Amino acid sequence: MPASISDHEYLTLAEVSAMVGLSKRSIERCIKAGILPAYRLGRGAMRVRRDDVHLLIRRVPVASGGEG
Repeated sequence: MPASISDHEYLTLAEVSAMVGLSKRSIERCIKAGILPAYRLGRGAMRVRRDDVHLLIRRVPVASGGEG
């Protein structure tokens, strides 16, 4: 069964910006590039699911060895 809107927490772009430490403009660029899904409410308000923000912030593996 599909999840309902009440099953997710939605954040404003300002909240996402503060959460990840990027400017609001950078968040808008991620949305425009298709990196971060967003949902428009009415004419201008956009929201991002908290779960999608967590997917944006992911661990990057670091190669061992190399310099040392």
